[in-house]
Amino acid sequence: MKRRLWLFISALATASSGCSSGGGGGPAAFCPVNEGFAGAKVQVSSGTSSGEGSAPAPENALAMRNGAVLNSPSLVVREGTVLTALVSNRCERPGEIVAALDLDPSAQGLDGARSYPYRTRRDIDRAELESLASADPCLLGLSDTAVDSITGLPGDPLVPEQAHLASLGGADAYPVFYDASLGVRRPVVIAIVDTGVDIAHEDLRDAVWVNSGEIPGNGKDDDRNGYVDDVNGYNFAGGKADPSPEGKWAGHYHGTHVAGLAAAKGHNGTGVSGVMGAGARIMALNVFGASPGAFNYHTENAIRYAADNGAEVINLSIGGSSGSATYRAAIQYAVDRGASVFAAAGNERRRLGEKYFLAPGAYGRSIDGMMAVGSVDAVGDGWSLFSNYSPDFVEIAAPGAESSMRFIGLLSTMPGNSYSRLQGTSMSAPVVSGAAALAIQLLRARGYAPTPARIEAILGNSARVVSRLSSRVRGGRVANLKNIAEYIVKSFPVLSSPEPGAVSRADAGTVHPLVPCP
Repeated sequence: MKRRLWLFISALATASSGCSSGGGGGPAAFCPVNEGFAGAKVQVSSGTSSGEGSAPAPENALAMRNGAVLNSPSLVVREGTVLTALVSNRCERPGEIVAALDLDPSAQGLDGARSYPYRTRRDIDRAELESLASADPCLLGLSDTAVDSITGLPGDPLVPEQAHLASLGGADAYPVFYDASLGVRRPVVIAIVDTGVDIAHEDLRDAVWVNSGEIPGNGKDDDRNGYVDDVNGYNFAGGKADPSPEGKWAGHYHGTHVAGLAAAKGHNGTGVSGVMGAGARIMALNVFGASPGAFNYHTENAIRYAADNGAEVINLSIGGSSGSATYRAAIQYAVDRGASVFAAAGNERRRLGEKYFLAPGAYGRSIDGMMAVGSVDAVGDGWSLFSNYSPDFVEIAAPGAESSMRFIGLLSTMPGNSYSRLQGTSMSAPVVSGAAALAIQLLRARGYAPTPARIEAILGNSARVVSRLSSRVRGGRVANLKNIAEYIVKSFPVLSSPEPGAVSRADAGTVHPLVPCP
């Protein structure tokens, strides 16, 4: 079934150029940018695409200029329009826009920035909004507010039922990744930005990240990162420490399933195994709360939190058909801080491009160190029936179903110590996130710094090439663990003097080897 993508529609009239959206009443993007956005990589394209749909081409909308709001000819922003404001935490003399926000006092005086919802209190002339934004010394950016939805819904005892592990070549790859002398020896933190994770699950609890700087339950921000009692992550939508799923709404289980695909504990005699079944640490970041939609300002703060707190992989199995300058900037910030980002390509069976742009996945084309992930079937190697596609925007594929034609998804963890199957690009993204985490530590064990750009190159260069998929994914590339391991061993000889940056960002600890999966 096709999943609906929710978003806030701005009150601006649409136009065919600049920061505006395409036809159909889609959102326009605002881009008042001060120096805080310097260095963001943006590709501006004036061409058209053969893709379907009428959603905007947000990369055009994100051309950033100091003091400029947007190129749209719309003259008035309507009262009640909800925008996203990116605000410096070291704000001392706020202008009119920032003064109207409910700033988080715990974040004030810290490094970095946070995103907040800004609701216009009156109809305001575009030129006046430009002037207010440019004059506000605390405002780093202002953009449309969008709402993401989850992009995939409908040895351990259950590993034989996980056909995707066999299709990835795990049996040949794991002995290399977990070699006693040159394999995974330290943890990798994988941030799951999603609907929350059941951190008490029998197959996840031993792989959950622990913030060593925080004292559980004392009601204090011990590590001074702006979040109280964030021991295992944070619920950004609910504004509380517990990142577990909230409520019983359709899809509340999504983040738990995603986390299990990437990092469920392997070789523990229980349930399933994640792609990185030993050595992963799951940072649970809930951006949905009890709602089926996630506001981009919560997602942006979660992305920055992950980067600031040691995540080296960020999984975004979410998406919405609109763009946001602050959203893209948060991803760029994370990549610049050393986190590799992987996002679902979406499940609408549509071609991603200038006419149909799914954020955040489609940002990967212009950000080195981020990739949009499409789906193939684990059995038969065919393109999954539900998956979006593009030889330009979809940069790699991985199993997101066992057989999409037969509606057989991938088996993974579900809340309450249960297991079930789901299919979607939401499932293929964490498969690649787990593979990237393995590559990070194998590369590090050989003395190399696992920069996001380097990890993206390794995944792309080592991928299996399935020529019949070249119109669906760039180069027909399908992720493969065996190929990744062989590529790293061949291309990166062991260094006697490790590169700067080869030291792990994660907490120290010995990793017990994972028994190879069949």
